[in-house]
This record gives sequence, structure tokens and C-alpha cells, in this order.
Amino acid sequence: QIDVLNKDFRSTSFTFSLVDIERHDNKRYYKNCHKFSTEFDMKLNHAVDPANTLNIYTCSPSDGNIGWTYYPWDFDEDDSFQGVVVKDETLPGGSATPHNRGRTTTHEVGHFLGLYHTFENGCDEPGDEIDDTPFQEAKFFGCPTEHNSCSGTDPIHNFMGYADDDCLNEFTPDQNTRMQNMVAMYKASFLSSKSPRASACLSNGSTCKRNGNCCSEKCKNNQCS
Repeated sequence: QIDVLNKDFRSTSFTFSLVDIERHDNKRYYKNCHKFSTEFDMKLNHAVDPANTLNIYTCSPSDGNIGWTYYPWDFDEDDSFQGVVVKDETLPGGSATPHNRGRTTTHEVGHFLGLYHTFENGCDEPGDEIDDTPFQEAKFFGCPTEHNSCSGTDPIHNFMGYADDDCLNEFTPDQNTRMQNMVAMYKASFLSSKSPRASACLSNGSTCKRNGNCCSEKCKNNQCS
């Protein structure tokens, strides 16, 4: 998944490196992560240094959702609620066809860094507040060869739309500029690092116990109790 993120963000100013992976055998987290109380508990107990780290949580929400996050201005940069949640089967090679090539995580990281959907506000100003993404009337799925819903060709292949993973392949220059501006404004701690660090929390497998802000050696070696 980190390789997919770096490939998808290659035209932007952002790169990602994996810091650690935690695995938790917790059925409530796994199936009920979409419920606010469960998400709150999961993140409160397992977020790793949110001001400096992109925390990615995988689970299998029973409401059918495949991913979500919050905008950078929704919480302070060191708040445990910062982070991305995705359905585990959307990771590369998963079973959530046609969303199983890791682009759900790419999409949610875009939100995490301050981007709206390409269809935000439909054909009305200010749209998604990006000058080089044409207005788009509504979300669509699949991968149409062409789609013109407002005054120009819809940004079919943009990562901030809802097309199939195979159809998505671009962020625009203005989207990159907005992400840079949003990070400078709301996630200034990231600027002290060469790239956002990624810590993945998997709600299956063995239970990891952190020592401070990072996993213990047993956890790193998949030897958790």
C-alpha cells in the first residue's frame, strides 16, 4: 500500500515511508469501526504520534463503507482522531473489486491533506476549490471514456472522484498546491520531516502492545501476546 501511495502521489510534493504495523485481534474494532464510539476508542488507544505520523487503520465496517477520514482542520494536528480508516479488502490484492488496488487509501489521504471530492458543490461555485479540475455535477462510478456534466470534461481519472481503482491516475498541479497549503496551515509538524510517516494499525491478527509511541520489538517481529 505504501508503494501505491508513493506511485499515486509521485506528481505531488508528498512521499510516504512505513514506520510500523500493529495488529489487533479485536472483533469490535474490526466490524464496528464505522461507529463513532468504536472509532474513538480505537484511535484513542492506538494512534501513534498523530502530529508527525499518518495513521492508517484497516477494518471491515459492517455498514458497507470502504473508507473515510477527516479534513485537516477538523481536529488539532496532534489529536488522536487524525488518520485514515479503510476497508482491509481495498488494499492492493484485496477482494473489494473494483476498489482493490489501494486507491481508496490514496483518495482518503487526499482528504486527509485537505482535498475535496471533484464533484463538491456540483456545477456551482466554488466547486472543489481547485481551478484545474473542471466542475462535475455528481459522483459517478465505473470508468466512462468521457463524461461531461457541467461546462467541461469531468475529471474522470482524478483520485478524488469515485471511479474504479483502475480508472484513477492523477492529482493536478493545483491539487498539489492546495495540499501543500493545507499542510502548512494545519499540519505544520509534517514540514519538519522529509515525508509523512505511515503507521498501519490492522484490526486482526495478534495484539500489539506499544512501548511509548512505537511498537515493542515483539510487536515488530509479530510476536505479540
